[in-house]
Amino acid sequence: MPDKSILDFSERNPGCPNCSLRELVELYFAAPEFLDLRESTKFDYTRVIRWLLAQAGDVPARIIETRHIYALRDLAFAARKRRFANYVVQVIRLLLRWGRERNHVDTNVAEGVKCLKRPPGPRANRPWSDAERKAVLDAAPIELRSVIALGMFAGLREADACSLPSSAYNGEHIRVIAAKNQEELIIRVHYQLREILVEAARERTAKAHRRSRRRSNVTDPDTLVVTSRGRTWMPSGFRASFFKLIRALEVNGLVDTGLTFHGLRHTLGKLVMEAGGSKEDIGLILGDRSLAMATFYSREFEKMTSTDAMVRRLESVDIRKAIGLAGALPFSLSQ
Repeated sequence: MPDKSILDFSERNPGCPNCSLRELVELYFAAPEFLDLRESTKFDYTRVIRWLLAQAGDVPARIIETRHIYALRDLAFAARKRRFANYVVQVIRLLLRWGRERNHVDTNVAEGVKCLKRPPGPRANRPWSDAERKAVLDAAPIELRSVIALGMFAGLREADACSLPSSAYNGEHIRVIAAKNQEELIIRVHYQLREILVEAARERTAKAHRRSRRRSNVTDPDTLVVTSRGRTWMPSGFRASFFKLIRALEVNGLVDTGLTFHGLRHTLGKLVMEAGGSKEDIGLILGDRSLAMATFYSREFEKMTSTDAMVRRLESVDIRKAIGLAGALPFSLSQ
C-alpha cells in the first residue's frame, strides 16, 4: 500500500533520500508501473535487476554517477555480451527515471549513457531465405518448431507466440491481442502452421499421458504451445533453445549468420509483397498500427523489383546498341 504521507502538500516530500539501489528496486517492484507490465517483461527486468543488485545493491542511489553506469555496462558486456550490457543500461535508466519522478534521486544520470553498438555484420532481424526456413523447421524438435511456426506463418512476436492461449486458436484462425501495442490480430492459419500445431498437440497429449502414468505433478498449462516438459515457454528459455539450434545449423552450413525470431516478421512482410499484397496488408497481418513498419518490411522487396526493372532496361539498351552495331558490320552476329 503506497504511503499516504506523499499527499501532504504542506512541504516538499523528500522521497527516500538515503535509499540504496536495492531499496529503490523494492519501491519500484511495488509500484503500478512494474505491476502492470506483462509477465515476460517482468521476468526479463527481474533477471537484469538481480545481476545489477549483486554488483551494486547496497550503493546509495543518489551517489551513482554516469561513470558508474558505464562501468556496470562494461562489466555486463565482459560477463554476458552486448545485448545484456545494453539491457543493464536501459533498466538503470528506467529505475532512475522512476526514482527521479518521486524525489528518490536528484537526477537521472543514466539518461545520456550510450548503449553498445552492434558490430559490423548481417543486418539486424534480416529476412530468412526459403532454404533457411526449411532447414530450421526440419531440425527443430516439435515443441520448438511450433513456436517458430507461429512467428513464421502468423507473424507473432516471440512473447505473444510463447504465451498464446489455447482459446486463441479455433482450428482456422488465431485471434489475440498483441501484448506490445494492444492491437487485435485475426490471422487465418496457414496450412503448414496447422499441420505443425496438429503434430504438437498429438505429441503433447502423448507426453501428458506418460506423465499421468508416472503420477507427475505437472499441470497442463492453458497455452497453445508448451516445452518438452509440458510447461509454458518463458521467453528467456525459448531464446536459449532457439539460438542453440540456430548456432548448430550455422556450424553445419545450413543457415547463414544473423537469423533472429523477429526476422520472421520481416520475412512474412516480404512474402506478403511477393504474393501481391500491399503495405496495408502487411500492417494487418503483423498488427502494426502505422505503415512505418510495413514500409520497412517491404523495403527489400521494393528494392529488388526496382533494381530488376532497372537492369532489364539497361539490358534492352545494350541489345538495341548491339543490333544497331550489327547493321554496320560486314557479317552477321548470329554467325
